Amino acid sequence: MIDASDLLGDPQLAGVVVSPVGLFRKIESNPTVISGGVVVPGSTGPAISDKLAGATAAEQHQADAAASAQTPDCGKWGFLAVTDQEVALTSTLPPKIVGRQLGELVERVPRSGIATAELAGGWRHPALYLLSSAPLRIAFADGTTWAFEVSRFYRGHAKHVMRALGRR
Repeated sequence: MIDASDLLGDPQLAGVVVSPVGLFRKIESNPTVISGGVVVPGSTGPAISDKLAGATAAEQHQADAAASAQTPDCGKWGFLAVTDQEVALTSTLPPKIVGRQLGELVERVPRSGIATAELAGGWRHPALYLLSSAPLRIAFADGTTWAFEVSRFYRGHAKHVMRALGRR
């Protein structure tokens, strides 16, 4: 797990690897994907997810795409860290041996400026849980919203981030 405490100068309470909205859909739409050592026909996941999720999910995809224009650019993969006083977004470097490495600080925002934080996960069908990423949204008091996707492999870390943001 990445620890941004040194970079931020404050102990990290929680953190999660994030990606821009649409990255997983793009990856999973490739002709063939190797995911967790398993070869998956690419268009199967998004097609099943779209069919099961329906119109509500399509509307949320559009809202997340609009919010992603306000989200700071962390590249293909970023790291969202929560400290007692702030939320910070950093870039990440490709894995050297195991896991991603912390990159540059992209943006930091006081936690007092956060209006709401949500990790979506109301999947109506197990296939949605298995075949999709989870949207993570942070809305700020000034009206801006950050929208990310969290890989199914990092959902546990994202839940820790949500719990840390709930503390005060």
